[in-house]
Amino acid sequence: MKTPPKIISIEGIDGSGKSSVANWLKGYLESVRVEVVLLREPGSTPVGEILRNLLLDKSFSTASPWTDTLLFYAARVENIFRNINPAIQTGKWVILDRFQDATIAYQGYGQGLDVEKLERVYQIVTNGFAPDWTILMDCPVDVAMMRIPDTVRTRWERMGEAFLERVRKGYLDIASRYPDRFTVVDGAKPIEEVFSIIEKNLLKRLNQWSRNERQES
Repeated sequence: MKTPPKIISIEGIDGSGKSSVANWLKGYLESVRVEVVLLREPGSTPVGEILRNLLLDKSFSTASPWTDTLLFYAARVENIFRNINPAIQTGKWVILDRFQDATIAYQGYGQGLDVEKLERVYQIVTNGFAPDWTILMDCPVDVAMMRIPDTVRTRWERMGEAFLERVRKGYLDIASRYPDRFTVVDGAKPIEEVFSIIEKNLLKRLNQWSRNERQES
């Protein structure tokens, strides 16, 4: 595939199917001989994994949503400099199981932080790093929660359905602001149907990226 390496993020509340999509997409791209790195957020670096365990621990609590935000940002900066930038520089595509949109949805819409301030801090610490394509797995909260056993729910799922509804609405609002970057997929559909929808959208994106590349060369 002659298209330059791209960064694709997969977003959505837990139980929406995003991790299944991320793994499927990695396999699909590899089947057409694209080198791919799959990374999760937070995580995928030594610092990121420590922060992941802390942030997802159901017994962990913070005094302010800004504490959560800054921990997520610390993990994200590590991921960018240790994993994402080196992958792109060596011609590898990157798939991200969540990225900056998650912080806007969870800490902004969900926990009530000012979205403009969140975006301003993000611009400062990452120089505005953004994915080329974002797949949003939109799923009703009750459907998503039915897929997650109570024993494995993180503190985010334990914040309740009203919180998760705000997060879901936040994701949809973000997608409406950046329609060129986002593809919204119904995460309640059977997973094979979801994969088919994403494959069709990927092929459209590949054609578009190829056209853009030819026009720029």
